[in-house]
Amino acid sequence: VGATTNYFSNAYVDVSALARSENFTLDYDGQPIIGYDENVAKDLLRQEEFDDYFLVNIVGGKSWKIGDYFVGFFATINNVLDQEYKTGGFEQSRLSKYNSVLEDKSRQYGPVFGSRYFFGNGTTYYVNLYFRF
Repeated sequence: VGATTNYFSNAYVDVSALARSENFTLDYDGQPIIGYDENVAKDLLRQEEFDDYFLVNIVGGKSWKIGDYFVGFFATINNVLDQEYKTGGFEQSRLSKYNSVLEDKSRQYGPVFGSRYFFGNGTTYYVNLYFRF
């Protein structure tokens, strides 16, 4: 029987290249956006960092010799603490203009076109039974 722990940190969402192009600062006529604030833009385009997290796993097994044969099992329990965590994600590219992104991120209940995330599994189990001859 054994246990492993994994610590994950310094993970970030993939950025939208379109939102970081010249297109972000220009209106639909190709003119600079009126009211563009570089400090606000930096905040809007700050790359999102995921929370750090630990995963705890338990592994173990046992075998028995019966005559000339072996019978046994091996089992693992992954993410014992049922930690919810993000494994990755990406920024949407639907809104690529300063005014649109500012309006979307200023919504009372969060952005409509916010980042999309991938989540890891909760607690998972694996059991292997074997007969060796």
